[in-house]
Amino acid sequence: MEPDLKKFPCLDLAYCAARQLGAHPCTLNAADEVAVDAFLTGRIRFPVIPKIVKKMMEFSNGHGKFSRVQEILEYDEMVRKETQQLIEKDYLC
Repeated sequence: MEPDLKKFPCLDLAYCAARQLGAHPCTLNAADEVAVDAFLTGRIRFPVIPKIVKKMMEFSNGHGKFSRVQEILEYDEMVRKETQQLIEKDYLC
């Protein structure tokens, strides 16, 4: 049986990140971790997690592949900061 991607929108985003590769998997992970933390600390509602992750996945479209681990770490940090700013700007409860 196939998973219900409407019920589990972050799973659909994960499939998308896996197909596109490049910066997408890193973006997905960093944005999801920041969004889940914001939910667990009561700053956002659960249903906005996939919206935040999707916006950040769109943000990552211009980023290609990485050639060094340091580039990944720097990109991850930048995505986390951008996700935090997005949450504070548009999604706080």
